[in-house]
Amino acid sequence: MSVRMVLDPASVDETVSYVEQTRERILDAIRVAMLEAMHDLAWNVADKMQGDPIVSRSGELLGAILASPSVSVKSATITGSVWSDVGEKHVGLWLEEGTHVKAVTGKLFQFTEPDGKTFFTRGHRAFDVKPHPFLNPTLHESETMITDLIQQAVDGAILDLGGVSGEAAIAA
Repeated sequence: MSVRMVLDPASVDETVSYVEQTRERILDAIRVAMLEAMHDLAWNVADKMQGDPIVSRSGELLGAILASPSVSVKSATITGSVWSDVGEKHVGLWLEEGTHVKAVTGKLFQFTEPDGKTFFTRGHRAFDVKPHPFLNPTLHESETMITDLIQQAVDGAILDLGGVSGEAAIAA
């Protein structure tokens, strides 16, 4: 007795194409969910930093955080980001971890207040900014929300294809 099996090359190509389309659909869903999660994270950070202990005088830090959510894709890695830099100043990091600024004498500095008034001064005294953690605690509090959004996106992409849930696929 002998058994002979022949695969049609066209069916193999169709299967490979289907698997690649499925992969792209899942990655697209993850990108969209990651961006949504980063926007939610930015709003959570904004809520956390309001009032006590941080009082925003100009609103620039808040605006920078809310405008910063982004997603980048490199190779097979999808990265979501929320930034707290104001221009080239690491204001969020300085508030998060604290900072010490040394005294400066003899240099001319230009300062622009939030209302647009400009004044000049020569140097400044040393000062310290105490740490006021609001970025990292918010990220840790938001981890479940972020992973849930991504899991739902993966499940939706797989279910749209008539497959099993993402958790079941991962467990298998």
